[in-house]
Amino acid sequence: MKKNYLLALMAFAVFSCTKTDEIHENQADTTAFSRQFERLQTEPHSLVLKSKQLAYVKDPVLNDLLQEEAEYPIHKQFSIETVFLIEEYYEEGKRFILSYFNEDEQKGIKLFLDYSKLYFTYNNHDYLISAEISRERCYQVSIARNEDGKFFFYLDGVLMDTAVDVASFHGNSDLPLFIGANGFYSNSANTSVIYIDEIRFWKYYRNRDEINHYLFTNIRDVPDYLLGYYNFNNRPSRYIYDFSMYTRDGRLIHGAEPNSYVHELNCMSYY
Repeated sequence: MKKNYLLALMAFAVFSCTKTDEIHENQADTTAFSRQFERLQTEPHSLVLKSKQLAYVKDPVLNDLLQEEAEYPIHKQFSIETVFLIEEYYEEGKRFILSYFNEDEQKGIKLFLDYSKLYFTYNNHDYLISAEISRERCYQVSIARNEDGKFFFYLDGVLMDTAVDVASFHGNSDLPLFIGANGFYSNSANTSVIYIDEIRFWKYYRNRDEINHYLFTNIRDVPDYLLGYYNFNNRPSRYIYDFSMYTRDGRLIHGAEPNSYVHELNCMSYY
């Protein structure tokens, strides 16, 4: 009798967990769907960041995207894309576009401008993507890494350079993704204004044709393998929405806000 009771109890627990998982999955699907609807009903915007302003994501998908298993023989594939425009050069330091970096361990990624030069950092190596970024002009930068650990750096769909970096990344789940900064106070004296749009994190290596397919183009039907998608087209609030199915949202601080200026320059095609 006791054995039958325990079996029944275990079966009920499994059923309850399964139903709970289904509820959470359904809620996630519903949230992603409602956000897609809102995105398509909202005027196109980009994120404008002035002195001290930034956005951050406390629980970014990048830890899952970059993390490599020690026993796994194939390096993690991933692709990162974003659109940006700089109004003025910053002569006293770096102007960060993206940063997910542990300074103590020198692990992570950065995408930044040093005056007119555009760099991508992977762990403790800086890679020059372009030596001459013009002011008041939109750019789309794409970084793709294949299973051999080889990086491909694209600017406006044109391959600029390649590099091999087989070093692994061991992330930290407490590490935020910073947009427009390298930390909460790293750009407090930075007076240059930067516009950022269409931040995308893909969980596979994207080739040139795939990159050019969405060049300066808003993505309408978001695929499952897009792990993070921030296009700042949600209705005005203190938050930035992740329009991927993973819905890992971020926050705007110090008065940062979306702006339609980049779209008024006809940089982007918007569905």
